[in-house]
Order: sequence, then structure tokens, then C-alpha cells
Amino acid sequence: MISLKITETPGKDWNNRILGTGLATMFQTLERAEYFKETNRPHYFLQFVDSNEEIVGQLLVNIVKRFRDTSLKTKIFSKTPGIKKEICTWLYGPIIFNTKLNHEIYNTLKNFLQTNGYLANGRTHPLLPIEQSFLQNNFKKKKWGTFMIDLSNSKD
Repeated sequence: MISLKITETPGKDWNNRILGTGLATMFQTLERAEYFKETNRPHYFLQFVDSNEEIVGQLLVNIVKRFRDTSLKTKIFSKTPGIKKEICTWLYGPIIFNTKLNHEIYNTLKNFLQTNGYLANGRTHPLLPIEQSFLQNNFKKKKWGTFMIDLSNSKD
């Protein structure tokens, strides 16, 4: 079973764990969290932990108010009971260290989102080895595209 640790500060070796996956991007780093802090954006470090207390995945999320402008429509929606008022956002995550636990980690993430009443706006890493049908059955998916540049090869 996977449990979730939610903190406002990263655990030890946050960036080092990401580097070991081959799925590292700047969007899941401590430096990105520092940007959130400097711009007063609420954010959390999620650590997915197995029964042996080993971190098997992690995700940096940003919490955004859904209704930010001052129009009449926004004021009405922001006061309507039952409408989700916050969005949990992330880019290229979660970073998963044990791919055998992909489904469990995503189910734990889904439970976190539902329990806290968040709308989700996240993007998985394009190279994450997970069945797209699983994601489609558990999350509402939108098509998107990205550019991938392999910087590990030399010019020669």
C-alpha cells in the first residue's frame, strides 16, 4: 500500500532522486519550488511512500485559486456551494522511482485530489511508462504536445 506524505518543505535528496530517473525536468525541482515561494504561490511536496517507508515517487504541486477576477459571474461561482474552488497543478509528474507501482501511485494521487476537493491540472512526463488506458479511466485527459531534445549526445 502507498501512503502520501505532504509537506511544505522538501525531504532530503529531493533533486538527487529526480536525477536518477531519467525523467528529470526543471518543473519538479527545488528551484521551481523556490520560484513558487518567491511569487507567493502555495505549493506542496508530495512523497509517495511504500510500506517499508521507502519513497517510491514524488510530486511538486502548486495550488491555484480557480476564481480570481472580480466579475459578477466569478463572484457567484466562488460562493456557490459544491463548486471546486482550487486547482492542483503540476508539470511532468509525478516522478516515479518504482514503475511497478505506477497504478498505486496514481490512485493515491487521485485520492489526494478528491479528498481535498481539488480540480486537477497536471501533465505527465511524455516518456513515463504507463498505460494510457489506465490514465484515461482514472483522469480526464486532454491531448497535448511537447518538444523533446536529447542533450546527452555530443555535437560530433
